[in-house]
Amino acid sequence: MIKSLIIISAFAFFALNAEAASVKGYVKHSSGKYVQPHLRTKPDKSYYNNYSSKGNYSPTTGKEGTVSLEKYQQRKLKQQYRVGE
Repeated sequence: MIKSLIIISAFAFFALNAEAASVKGYVKHSSGKYVQPHLRTKPDKSYYNNYSSKGNYSPTTGKEGTVSLEKYQQRKLKQQYRVGE
């Protein structure tokens, strides 16, 4: 019971402290597609307070996150190697 309360408290903390940033609409250079204006979490290098993370949901779309912690870590490693090139 106490463990459940701690976990719920941690998620509540992240949810309340995740600030949203608005993104203006733009055209993707790679595909030429227009991306509608939307909200996203402010970048802070944390997996747990991103709308796309499993266990979270987007307040604007109501969709649940699909990105696992493992997939998130793999993306971060790829980004680190790209920067060093």
